Amino acid sequence: MQNLRSFLADPIFSITSSVVFGFVLPYIFKLLMFIIHGRMKTSVCGEWNVYICWKANENIIYDPMTAIIKKGIFKEYKVKYFDKKYEYNGSGYTESNYFCIDMKSKGLAVNDSTHHRYNISMIEEKGLCYGFWLSTDVNGKISCGSVILSQKELPEDSLDSLFKKYFEIFNDKPFLTVKR
Repeated sequence: MQNLRSFLADPIFSITSSVVFGFVLPYIFKLLMFIIHGRMKTSVCGEWNVYICWKANENIIYDPMTAIIKKGIFKEYKVKYFDKKYEYNGSGYTESNYFCIDMKSKGLAVNDSTHHRYNISMIEEKGLCYGFWLSTDVNGKISCGSVILSQKELPEDSLDSLFKKYFEIFNDKPFLTVKR
């Protein structure tokens, strides 16, 4: 007992334990918040079908992907996009009526990054949301386009009409604008 008291009274132990406790304390609070709030799913959590629209050589291309969105510990949401060739990992957050995602490619020699911004006002009603993506590609060039997240898989022949419903796509002006 006497040895324990002298050990606890040692200034080195006191300083070391204070440093360790001060370092670990914020992570304990984050873990508690995750346990309390992390299990509550929101309307953006789940597996989504992603349809990305972009323009190459005057042709409009619809590129399907899959997204998995989960609650995060250190970020509000953890996001993973993937298809047969590419995989992107990132984080998401809500901002007013928008869901924003920042991602980086995984497994490519050169990192490219992309930012998505979705209007989430229709998720509950229609099971989909639309928005824009802005990206720097592997060559360092900036590109942008439109994107739709859908809880259901959409047939390929309906994608053109669905994108035209929510976006105005131009040939002689900037690529697209949101219809209001």
